[in-house]
Amino acid sequence: MDSKREPGIPVRFMDRFKEGVWWQKGNELLNLQNINACPPYFKGTVKAWVEELTTFIYLQPKDWERIYEEYFRMATGNGNRELRFYRNEEGYLRLNGIGEIYLKIAGAGEPLDYKILNHIGQGLSEQAEELFYSYLEYAGMGVEEKKCWIKSIEKNIRKDMADKDMSITLVETLDESAFAGNELYFDLLNDLYMIL
Repeated sequence: MDSKREPGIPVRFMDRFKEGVWWQKGNELLNLQNINACPPYFKGTVKAWVEELTTFIYLQPKDWERIYEEYFRMATGNGNRELRFYRNEEGYLRLNGIGEIYLKIAGAGEPLDYKILNHIGQGLSEQAEELFYSYLEYAGMGVEEKKCWIKSIEKNIRKDMADKDMSITLVETLDESAFAGNELYFDLLNDLYMIL
């Protein structure tokens, strides 16, 4: 079965998986040099690729084991054969080795009200793709660079809210919330925010 498609017609990972011809030269199911990069047939963004692949892995772990065994035998040279991403028990996208996933925004003195937090959340959602890639860079930074990254995020959020005193930090879990309805948590990998 030939899996070549007409130009401009997107091909999904699941479609290629079902075809069964996974390792046809130049049209492999996974990128043989770097599993985290898009394979030749996939025409979407790296973010879309990671979301699609990790969803498949989450929903079909047995099939993934078989694919990954074959991939590991086929992968070439010194390429990156380890997937950087996974989905947690709830199905949310996560990055291996990185715990701080939520951007937490709260009032530093006075609590911020729902309207303000929702406005900030919508603004962050509009920048979700950019924040995703920026967060991937953050994951590889040293301590000082990470501090600078947080400051640049703060500056970006504060430009519309100069009169509000805010605390902006990165946290690992939602458990840090007081659950009083005056904190915003933005998940940097999943384009989702919650006001707790």
